[in-house]
Amino acid sequence: MKKHSIIKLLTSTRLTVICLVLLIIVVIWGTVYQVENGLYQAQQKFFYSWFVFLFGFFPIPGTVLIFWVLFLNVFSSILFRIPFKFSNLGNILIHVGIMIFFIGSFFTYYYSQESVISLKEEQEKNFSVSSLDWELAIWHDQKEKKVVYAVDTNRLASDDRIKFDQLDMEIQVHQYYKNCIAYVKTKNMDKVDIINSSGIQQLEPKTEKREHSKNMAGMVFSILPFDKNSKQVLLYGADKNSTPILRGGKNYYFSLRKKRFILPFSLRLIDFKRTFHPGSNIVRSYDSKVEVRIKELVREVIISMNKPLRYKNFTLYQSSYFIADDGTEYTFLAVVKNFGKLFPYISSIIIFMGLCIHFLLRLIKKKKNLRE
Repeated sequence: MKKHSIIKLLTSTRLTVICLVLLIIVVIWGTVYQVENGLYQAQQKFFYSWFVFLFGFFPIPGTVLIFWVLFLNVFSSILFRIPFKFSNLGNILIHVGIMIFFIGSFFTYYYSQESVISLKEEQEKNFSVSSLDWELAIWHDQKEKKVVYAVDTNRLASDDRIKFDQLDMEIQVHQYYKNCIAYVKTKNMDKVDIINSSGIQQLEPKTEKREHSKNMAGMVFSILPFDKNSKQVLLYGADKNSTPILRGGKNYYFSLRKKRFILPFSLRLIDFKRTFHPGSNIVRSYDSKVEVRIKELVREVIISMNKPLRYKNFTLYQSSYFIADDGTEYTFLAVVKNFGKLFPYISSIIIFMGLCIHFLLRLIKKKKNLRE
């Protein structure tokens, strides 16, 4: 294909229309798919994918591919289709604003971070927890502040090796399951040389659930180098106890847990409040009164369903709540870290300016023609 033909294709308005129609189809299809298969599966199959396979084998563009093609379409139009002259200033600004919107979308897709922080009244935390991803965490006994060394297990597989240079330690993974069930005794009831603080002796893999937040990871590994006294270590995601291992005169603690993100601030829940519809037990709204501590600065903030807390690249939303049998109230705050959060605002301002300039120039041109 000649260079001129490629440019003509990329700047074509027909390509824009085709992409928009495909985007509408994928969004509607993905929304319907979500009802039966859950939000996570819909996101992975339709909104975070390059291709969607119709009937399981026929590929059509996914949202990621459509957005990239639209971005190239807008960028090519600015460079090759719209003449750079003052009368086209509004049109150019509109296209630049749309391009900035796409750039913000890419930042959000590739670099945004979603997690949850749960608090009961008077509890304080400075970290949030992923609802999907797992990590292997290791720490050891020390008088100073506890330092945790953690590695993401998303791409971990059996027979992988993980090296912790800071701890001068390497482990050999024997089994890793993204979803499994644990047994205190093995099915064949034979004695197994396994170390686990809760007495778990065996893991059995299970099919991953549609809602990935409900999957329970598990792993079995050995600490290198092997010797005649080496035992395999078993970790299970639902196990609340860390497993201690004595090595080099130090107790090392191992835990497989949901991935944690350290926040640049800490939150303490002062009070959680629910408001009911008059004469009913149906909750109308709920909010959390929290104390935010940023270094030496402390202030009180109310986070409600329609009033999130924003700090730098972080946005905290009131997500849900839980009332324990003993009456203890827990609040759940969704934490979103998004480096591209300002892009939509910048994009909207530029598009608005472009529209104003475009219509103003058209009006001036029309009046000029009437005078002539």
